Amino acid sequence: MTTTKTKAKLKINVNKMRGPCLSGLLVVCGILLSACNSTSNHDSSVSYSPGSNSNSNSSSSSSSSSGFGQSLTGPYSYDRVTAQDRNWILGVWASRDLSAQSVELVYTKNTGDDEVRIYQHKINGRTHYGAITIPNSQAMSTGVPVVIFAGGLQQSNPSINIQSQVLNHSQGDSSTTDFIQIIPAFRGRALIYDGLSFSADGDFCDAYDGAADDAIAMLNVAESRVSQGRYDKVMVTGGSRGGNTALLLAVRDRRINVAMPASAPVDFHRTSVRNHYGSQYSCQFFDDKNNQESRERILASSPLHFDVLPTVENIILHHGTQDSTVPFWNLQEMAINLEDQGVNYFAHAYAGEGHRSLYDTPAYAENFDRGVQIFLENLEAAP
Repeated sequence: MTTTKTKAKLKINVNKMRGPCLSGLLVVCGILLSACNSTSNHDSSVSYSPGSNSNSNSSSSSSSSSGFGQSLTGPYSYDRVTAQDRNWILGVWASRDLSAQSVELVYTKNTGDDEVRIYQHKINGRTHYGAITIPNSQAMSTGVPVVIFAGGLQQSNPSINIQSQVLNHSQGDSSTTDFIQIIPAFRGRALIYDGLSFSADGDFCDAYDGAADDAIAMLNVAESRVSQGRYDKVMVTGGSRGGNTALLLAVRDRRINVAMPASAPVDFHRTSVRNHYGSQYSCQFFDDKNNQESRERILASSPLHFDVLPTVENIILHHGTQDSTVPFWNLQEMAINLEDQGVNYFAHAYAGEGHRSLYDTPAYAENFDRGVQIFLENLEAAP
């Protein structure tokens, strides 16, 4: 895939989706656009100027009268991320022990189609939970494909109810019916299933870097307890925060083969993002931290600043062009970053769709299934 890059404005014109229609695929400037050709020909213009969302080099711009943008040691500086910064964060990640510790099977149920297991385990002494579903059709198999489903972030409701996800999986409403599912609860969150609630320890506001730790640890639990799975090539997918988790795992865990994020935030190290998320950003990155601790959390939550591991064969991005929660530039900048790295990627843009509405489009369902097929082809091609 080739991209025409200039220092001038890069402009992408996308037809709006209006009512039912067939999904077309259009490649413009290296971005794969899922769009419908409306007979009314209403056009939506999405403009992107490289660097238009870049970081401010002035630390004074990060403070306000409310104290937002300040850590315990004063205004935070959004200066340029250096190679030294990246190596520092890579070292931090490498130093963490995310092995399967104190693992207990606390719940199991056979739905007729799947065995649902909920495991309790420890991360640095804190209790965490995650669910694993194993298709009964694969109960005696080995080398079963493994998919991590990373959940989004709902600030007002720190829980994940997996009832519908398990039901849809077992009824064949997903192209991953015969896969092993791994669903981490994430720290500070309750996992709900079958009327039961399992509450994980930890800081709910450690929502990105911490969530990636939890996903890796839960994958370690699965590898140690579920022998049917194939763990040398794993797929990870998720939306919003879960999309961020998928990209961070593509940077951090060599078992990841395909990452398929949707509506993913990719860079928190910029004043525009700080201003966009307000108090939620402060909770996640500033509260009770000094400048170094804030910088560590911010950079470790921002996959845009790191190279994808060479073991990752494909990155498949999805994003609505009218997403007001995680703006569309996140896809655009991530696609350019992946192009620069030489990573095999697809970038699906959904014309006129917002943060949640893209999931209801036929194009998203079709493209998700295509992503799964890419993953399966990778497994078949592996020695």
